[in-house]
Amino acid sequence: MSTPTTRKLYTFALWGSAGVILLGIFTLYARPDFLVTLSNQVWACF
Repeated sequence: MSTPTTRKLYTFALWGSAGVILLGIFTLYARPDFLVTLSNQVWACF
């Protein structure tokens, strides 16, 4: 049985984890050398 408090905690956990993932992605975009290396590795597959 789901109580309103449990549902709010679950929603908060989902939004929090999505925020952490987005923060990690934006941090990687701040490092251009990483993006160049990643694009070179992807391009090497073709």
